[in-house]
Amino acid sequence: MGGGWGGRFDVVDYGWIDTKDFNPSTGEDDRSYPQTRWVEEIQNDFAARADWGVADFEDANHPPEATVSEGLDHVVDPGETLILNGSATDPDDDEVSLSWWEYEEAGTMSESINLKDHGDGSLAVTVPETAKPGETIHLILDAQDNGVPALVHHQRVILTIADKSEADDPADEDDPTGEDERSDKDRPSDEGEAAKPQPGSPQYTG
Repeated sequence: MGGGWGGRFDVVDYGWIDTKDFNPSTGEDDRSYPQTRWVEEIQNDFAARADWGVADFEDANHPPEATVSEGLDHVVDPGETLILNGSATDPDDDEVSLSWWEYEEAGTMSESINLKDHGDGSLAVTVPETAKPGETIHLILDAQDNGVPALVHHQRVILTIADKSEADDPADEDDPTGEDERSDKDRPSDEGEAAKPQPGSPQYTG
């Protein structure tokens, strides 16, 4: 499953189970890391909420709000390069830094992808030519303010590789009306059916 501050889980026969993310500190897959990777952000969020209970609005920090102009769900083709533009607003007018990263474990893409994070919220991502239909790529936009404590808001963009087999049959595109499927005997001729007066016309006699 996609994962977040509450961790990441997989479906098993008897329900749900914590799954593993790669922990760069140990160099190993770690069943606790899908949650502990967010510990600093979780703790800062808790500290800010404690401030909200005792301080005036202007004396406490509040999280920024991140957005992605192009939306959060995209169907892409192998080899395609997609440009994403993230931005953020902050209720306290704090400075906000923007950065992108791939949440590899949440997606199903087995190959590395090419990310070019320009540092201003814009990202260019190139899908591998060998990507398979239905595979997914999860991209995370982090928007972090410089308040105390520093707070972060995330947006997740999911790219799904297109399935070309689901495209319309070329034969249907050549003849969208299905007219070519009619046999000659079904077609009206100048001397036959098409020439007969139709009901409602002045020449129709029944």
